[in-house]
Amino acid sequence: MEGKDLTKGNLLKNMTMLIIPLVFTNLLNSIYNIVDAIWIGNLVGENGVSAITNCYPLTLIVTAISAGMAIATSVLVSQYYGAKEEEKLKSAIRCILCHNNYNWNCNIYFYGANI
Repeated sequence: MEGKDLTKGNLLKNMTMLIIPLVFTNLLNSIYNIVDAIWIGNLVGENGVSAITNCYPLTLIVTAISAGMAIATSVLVSQYYGAKEEEKLKSAIRCILCHNNYNWNCNIYFYGANI
């Protein structure tokens, strides 16, 4: 597989091409949160908006930890696959599957069958 070498050529253009999807994703996330707050405010009232506002930092932390674990595991899996280290590759995959299983069990425990 051949990709673009981002260390060659115009740095500003290369960085802009990397930043555009991130900005677009953050914009969509902000719009989603605004619409969510409006809907909850109209349906439940200020207590619902307050609950969303108070839960957001916790959700952000859990999401960041999970994303970090996924990125770290994908790096390990890629390195082990490239080095043809099959046992370490299987171990890394088992580790992330156990982590995902733990996350799902926690979600089911805290949120019930409403996931």
